[in-house]
Amino acid sequence: MDCSVAQKNMNSFLRETLKGNELRKTYYHLKNCKGQCKEVLLDEFSFYTTFNDLDKDLDFNYEKKLEEFMKKIGDRIQTGDLKLKTKYFFISILACLAFVVILVVALRIVYR
Repeated sequence: MDCSVAQKNMNSFLRETLKGNELRKTYYHLKNCKGQCKEVLLDEFSFYTTFNDLDKDLDFNYEKKLEEFMKKIGDRIQTGDLKLKTKYFFISILACLAFVVILVVALRIVYR
């Protein structure tokens, strides 16, 4: 993913409406970008946080808040990845069991 796509996805990322692969790609780009994305993300995050917290006691340590937000998103991605890996593991087990059943049936037919 390049910076222009990541920056286009930034508002959806901050509102936590990105899902699946788009979320994963955007997160890893924003986390590891060597360009201007981190600066733009911090600016957007500070605006978004201030706007959403207008009725609360404001804490202006946006770098810390952004770090916490990125950790939360990273944890969510890792949980999703684990669920996906678990799902594929069980599908693989079922496929192996189906193969064994077919093999046993075929051997019984051949060696009657």
